[in-house]
Amino acid sequence: MTESIKMDRINHLLVIGGTGMLSQAVLTLAEHSDAISIVARTRKSLDSLGSRLLDSAVVYNPIQIDYQSAALLEKALQAAIESYGPIDLVVAWIHSNAPDVPLIVASIAAEKSLAVDFFHVLGSSSADPQSVPNPIELRLREIPALIYHKVILGFVIEGGDSRWLTNQEISRGVIDAVSANAPEHVVGVIRPLSMRP
Repeated sequence: MTESIKMDRINHLLVIGGTGMLSQAVLTLAEHSDAISIVARTRKSLDSLGSRLLDSAVVYNPIQIDYQSAALLEKALQAAIESYGPIDLVVAWIHSNAPDVPLIVASIAAEKSLAVDFFHVLGSSSADPQSVPNPIELRLREIPALIYHKVILGFVIEGGDSRWLTNQEISRGVIDAVSANAPEHVVGVIRPLSMRP
């Protein structure tokens, strides 16, 4: 994923959940960033991503913590901002078992910034018209200085069958979302729901 993309220079990029399926997106975003802070649970995944950034000019700030610990997360993000400046772009793939984490991340990122783009990566179930409005999303949209973007990961229909997106398709979709800077971006398709794999 080395093709050029249209994107403003990113001073400080924060990625939550970027060492796995989003790693290609992180590598592409790193080409447009001065500093990148990555939150992950394991040192191995952070080191693996870091080795792929060695030839990059980006300053790499690996943050090894379990983001479900709010106190540790807040402390680590405050330290990252003190060291590398205000965060101006967040890409957050946060599991549903940590529902308050997006609010913590967004609040800290927006606190010291004039404007921070927050790209919230969500699974296809978030597009279900039967689901109730997400109260976290509503609260995120109310944070001053935060520009909220929703990225919905759908699926692919091939012939009469469907499949989940590959990691490469997910990363490409996230890069497309950041480049387009739209309020909502769907990667793949989300309809018909009956075709979800």
